[in-house]
Amino acid sequence: KDLTMYDSATNKFAKVRSMNLVQEIGMVSYVFSDKTGTLTQNIMELRQISIDGEVCGKPPTAAGPPTENCKKHFTGFEDVVAAKRKIGETKVSKFMEVLAVCHTVIAEKAANGEIEMEAESPDELALVQAAVDMGWSFQHRTSDELEVVVDGKKRVYGILGINAFTSARKRMSMLVKSDKGEYILLAKGADNIMMDISSSVPGYLGDQLYKFACQGLRTLVICQKTVPEKEALAWVEKYKAAQNAMTDRDKQLDELATQVEKAIEIVGITAVEDKLQDHVADTISRVKKGGVKVWVLTGDKLETARNIGFSCSVLSNDMEIIVLDTEASARTPQEQMSDALETARKAHLNKAVGLLITGSMLETVLINLGESLLELGEMCDVVIACRVSPSQKGEVVKLVRYGVKPSPVTLAIGDGANDVAMIQEAHVGVGISGKEGTQAVNAADFAISQFSFLMTLLLVHGRWNYRRLSKFILYSFHKNIVQCFQLFTYTFLCAYSGTSLYEDWVRNSFNLIVGFPVIFLGFFDRDLDRLQSLEDPEGYSVGRLGQELNMMKMTFHTGQAIVLSLIITMVTLLTYDAFAVSKMADYYTWGTVCYVCLIVSMLYRLAYMMTTWNWIVVLALVLTFLGTWFALLVCGSLTTLMGGVVSQLLASPLQWVCMLAVPLFAMVVDLCLDAIRLAVECASSKHSLGDMIGKVDEKVPGGLPACGVRPQGIKAQFFQQDLPSFQRHTTAKTVSGGLLCSGVALVILGAALLSTAGVPMAQVQYAGNALVGKNADELTVQQCAEGSQCNISFRVKDAMQGPIYVMYSVDPFYMNANHYMKSGSISEVKGQFGSKSAAETACTSALEESGERLWPCGLKAASLFNDTYELRRRTDYKRIEIKETGIAWDSDLNWLKNPKEYPHKAGTRWLYERFPSIANLEKDGVRSEHFAVWNRPAALPNTVKLWGVIEEDLAAGEELSLYVSSYFPVSDFDGRKSFILTKKGALGGRSDELGLVLSVVGALGIALGVVVLVSHVAGRTKLSKVADQQPYKNLDTQAADPGSQVAPTAVPPADAIGRTTPSSVESAVTEVHDF
Repeated sequence: KDLTMYDSATNKFAKVRSMNLVQEIGMVSYVFSDKTGTLTQNIMELRQISIDGEVCGKPPTAAGPPTENCKKHFTGFEDVVAAKRKIGETKVSKFMEVLAVCHTVIAEKAANGEIEMEAESPDELALVQAAVDMGWSFQHRTSDELEVVVDGKKRVYGILGINAFTSARKRMSMLVKSDKGEYILLAKGADNIMMDISSSVPGYLGDQLYKFACQGLRTLVICQKTVPEKEALAWVEKYKAAQNAMTDRDKQLDELATQVEKAIEIVGITAVEDKLQDHVADTISRVKKGGVKVWVLTGDKLETARNIGFSCSVLSNDMEIIVLDTEASARTPQEQMSDALETARKAHLNKAVGLLITGSMLETVLINLGESLLELGEMCDVVIACRVSPSQKGEVVKLVRYGVKPSPVTLAIGDGANDVAMIQEAHVGVGISGKEGTQAVNAADFAISQFSFLMTLLLVHGRWNYRRLSKFILYSFHKNIVQCFQLFTYTFLCAYSGTSLYEDWVRNSFNLIVGFPVIFLGFFDRDLDRLQSLEDPEGYSVGRLGQELNMMKMTFHTGQAIVLSLIITMVTLLTYDAFAVSKMADYYTWGTVCYVCLIVSMLYRLAYMMTTWNWIVVLALVLTFLGTWFALLVCGSLTTLMGGVVSQLLASPLQWVCMLAVPLFAMVVDLCLDAIRLAVECASSKHSLGDMIGKVDEKVPGGLPACGVRPQGIKAQFFQQDLPSFQRHTTAKTVSGGLLCSGVALVILGAALLSTAGVPMAQVQYAGNALVGKNADELTVQQCAEGSQCNISFRVKDAMQGPIYVMYSVDPFYMNANHYMKSGSISEVKGQFGSKSAAETACTSALEESGERLWPCGLKAASLFNDTYELRRRTDYKRIEIKETGIAWDSDLNWLKNPKEYPHKAGTRWLYERFPSIANLEKDGVRSEHFAVWNRPAALPNTVKLWGVIEEDLAAGEELSLYVSSYFPVSDFDGRKSFILTKKGALGGRSDELGLVLSVVGALGIALGVVVLVSHVAGRTKLSKVADQQPYKNLDTQAADPGSQVAPTAVPPADAIGRTTPSSVESAVTEVHDF
C-alpha cells in the first residue's frame, strides 16, 4: 500500500480494482475530470442567498468565521434580519420554507439530544442546516409528514408527492399541505430550468446569478406556488396511480412532475461554495507538464466553471480563452466553431489556448461538428465543458477516444453516479471515494480519496508500471526470438529435418525457467524514485509517446536477440571438436550446453535491463540458475539418453568457459552500443562529450539533468522501496567500467582457449575429398576403398604422452536428422525382446528380406560404424595397443542390456552377425562400448566419436603405420572418413579459434572502455575549471538556446503529495550520478 496515497480523513488507501490496466496509467494523453466532489471537497457551505433581490451573506473571499448568532453554517444571519425589515417577512418566510421543507434529508436525535441529519447530497444538507441557523429548524419526517420548528413554534407539513431530482430534470419539487390547509408546491433547481417553468423572471435574477457564478459559487433558484385544492387532489390521485404502475413508472412520474411544475414563482437564489481540494492546482499543473491534456466536464454554469478553472490553474490570464455558447451569441454553432478554429490556429503557436463550451453548444457539436471539436481540442491545452449532462460526458470521452488519431489513452475521474458514463467510456476509470456514494468507485479501475493522488497515480505509478511492462514485453520477445533463431539456425545443420536443438523436455522447460526472474523486474524496477518522478513531470511523456515500447524498440531488440543467438551458436560450434574429445559431442549433451548458455544469456539480458538491484533480485537470479540444473536433472529422469548429461556438464571446465563467454561477449556488444547511443545523445544536446560525460557529483536543479544523467534513488514508504537497493544506470562510468571488466575477462578466457592450440593431434583421412583448412603437418590423406584393408603411413608432428585418444570422424553424417533419431526402440536396447509387431512399429526396417527379425532394430543399429584400426611403429613394426574400453559413458552401460533370448533366438539376426568386424561384439551385444558410443547420436553432421585409448607415448616426428579395414560406406553420400590421434587438455580438445575471437573482442572492449574513461576524466577536469570561474547552475543555461528561460521545478513538499508524510523521506535532494 502506498502510504502517500492514504487519506486520514476517510481512513482509505488507494485501491487497484483492475490489474489489466496498470500500464495504461503511464500512457494517458487525456484526463477528463468532473468538478464537484472531484476537484472540490464536496463540503458545501451556504455563502450567500438572494431573497427578492436582497443579497444576504458575504462572498467567499470576504467570508470570515461564523458569528455567534448564525451558529456555524451561514454567515449572513444579520443580513436576513435586515431583509425582513426591508422587503417584509412574508417573502423571507417563503424562501425559508422551501429550504426547510423541500428536501429528502433524514433527521434523527442523537444520544446527547442533538439532531443529526443525513442527506443524499451535501449541497442539500448545507441548505437545510443553513435554514436551521436562520430559525427554520427541521426536526424529523415520516413517509407522510415533515415537522419544522419556526421561532419555537412547531409546523407540520403533509407530504403529498415528491418529484425527485435527476440529472435530466435538474430540479426537485414537493407538493405539501401546510398546517393552515394550503396546498403548496415547493421547488428548487438549476437556473436555466427554473426560469423556463416560472411564471415570470425577476429583473435582478440574471445579474445576481452571474455575480455568484463569477465567485465560483454553485447556484440554485428557489421557487414555490400555491396550488388550488381541487387541482392538488386530482394530481395526488394520478401520482399515487403512477407510483403503483407496473410499466413505464418513471415516465409517468416525469410527466406528472412536468404537469404540476408550471407557472411557479421565483422567490430567491442560494449560492453554495464547494471549496477546492488541497493541491488541486499543483496536481493539474504537474499533470499538464507531463503533456497530458485536461478536460473538465461539469454541470455548473459557464461563469462558475470559468472561475473554478482559474482557481485550480486550469486557466491562466496569459491564455487565449475561446468561449462557445449558443445562448450568449446570435451566431450559429457552425459559425462559432469556424471562428474558434481560426483563432486557435493563430494563437496556439505562441501561447496556450483554453476552450469553454456549454452543454447546449455541445449538443449540436456532438451531432454535426465532432471532427471540428477534435481539431479545436487538440490545439487547446485545456477544455472546460459546462452545463453538461452525464450522457454528454460519456459522449465527449467517446468522441476523443475514437476520433483522435493516433488513438490516445484516455482517463476519466469522478466521484458520483453522474460520472459513471464517462468513467466506463474511458480507457482508464478513476473513482474518488467521496460523499456521493460508491457508484463511481464501483465502475472505476482505480479508487482514490483525493484528486491530488492522481498526480502520484500517473507520474509515479503510471511511469513505473509502463516502463516495467515495456521491459517485460521486450524481454519476453527477446528470449523467444533468441531461442527460435537458435532453432532456426540448427535447421541448416540437421538436414532440414526439423530436429530441435534441445531435447523435448528441456525445450519445454525454457519459458518456465526464464519466466520466473522477470517477475521481480515488475516488482522492483524503477529508474526514478517517487519524488524525482514528481519533480520531473516531463518524464511522463516517455509513456505517453510510447518511447519505451514501439516499432523501433522492437526492431532494435529483435536485432539484439539475433546477435545474441549468433553469439551462442558461434561459441558452441567453435568448441564442438573440443567437446568431442570429452565425449560430449552427442546431441543430448551438446544441445544441453547450448541450452545452458541460452539460459545464462537470458539471465544476463534480464540483469542488463534491470535498473534496481536488491537482495531479492539477486536471489531470484541465483535461484533461476540453480533451478536450471534441477530442471535438467528432472529431464534426465524422464529421457533415458539425458541420463548422466548433468554430471558430464558439471565436470566439464569447457562448459563453464562457454557459459561465461556468452554473456561477456554479449555485454561487450551491448556496452559498445550504449557508448554510441550516449555519444549521439550528447552530440544532439548542444553539450560537448567532455562536458556531458564530466557532469558528476553535482546537484542539478530543476528536474532531470540533460543527456542521460540519472539520479540515485532514495527510499520511500513502499515495501518495494524500503529494501536496500542499488540503482544501475547507463552512464559513462558504468559503460567504461563494464567494457574494461568484460574485456579483461574475455581476454583471460581467450588466452586460456588459445593455449589449447598446443594440444598435439594427427589426422589421417582415408575416404572422401581432402579437408580444407587443416594443418598439412598434421593431416595425411590417402584413399582406402570401401571393403578393403589399407596400410597408411603418417608422421606424428608433436610428441604425445599417454593417454592418447583414438577417434574417428564421419563427415557429413546426419545422425541428428529427425527420422534417424526417432528410428529405434529404447525398450529393446534395455533388454526387452518384444513382439515383432512392436518392433515394426518402432522401426522402419525391423525385418530383413528373408523375414528374419533384426535386433536391435532401427537406423542406429543398422548403420553402426564398423571400420577397424591397427597401429604399428614404422621402425620395428611393433603393434601399439589400442584399448577399446572406457570409451563409453558408465551411465549408458548401466541401462544397455541384452534380452534373455540373446544370442540363441531362432529367426533373429543379431547385431554381431551384421557387423562381424567389431571385436567382442558377439560377447557384449548392445553392451559393447562401440555400440554405446554410436548409440548417442552426434549433434552435428561432423560425427566425431571415440574409438579407443593408447597408453603408450609417441615421440615427435615418429612414423606410424595405420592398418585400416574400411567397411563403413560413405561413397553414397560423398562423405569423408578420418582417423584421429589427439591428447585431451584441461579444456578437452582444441578451441583456439574461439580463443582468438574472444581475445579480439575483449581487446576491442578494453580499447573502447579506455576511450570512454579518458573522455570521462577529461570532462571532469574541464568541468572543474568551469566551476572555478562560475557557479555550476549556470552551465545548463549557457548550453541552452539563447534567450530560453527554463525555471526549475521545486521539489514538492511531502505533505503536498499525500496526507501522510513518509517518515523515511528525510530529504528531497538526492545525489546525481555522472553521465
